[in-house]
Amino acid sequence: MASGSAKKCTFCVDRQADGLEPACVEACPVGALQFGQREELIARAKSRVEALIREGYPNATLYGESELGGLHALYVLAERPSIYGLPETPPLATSKTLVQWLSGLGAAAVLAVLPFWLLFRRKSKTNEPVTQVSDESGGKR
Repeated sequence: MASGSAKKCTFCVDRQADGLEPACVEACPVGALQFGQREELIARAKSRVEALIREGYPNATLYGESELGGLHALYVLAERPSIYGLPETPPLATSKTLVQWLSGLGAAAVLAVLPFWLLFRRKSKTNEPVTQVSDESGGKR
């Protein structure tokens, strides 16, 4: 697989079709990766969070169960999400969509109008009457 190109994970659909787990889950030496039905995974994760709290990690939490309506991946964290570079309350990706659309339309309008403005400005300069200006010595420029 060292062909120098990136591949998207397909969760080993070929292995799943044969009743096997994805290869990464099977190969994980410490069992950190789990694969299965969401409800079952949530139950296992909550039990692991409770164990971590008993072991002295009071900030242990399950991340991904309810964030943004539930993420496709769940994380059992020993500390707050921000310690791991995750947002405490992730923003909805579409929360800025209207502003982005409006700014895009504004930019498109400017780009559409600018060439016409430059063209008409140039035409108006060529239609202006030519005036002669003389300098102080009486000569014409």
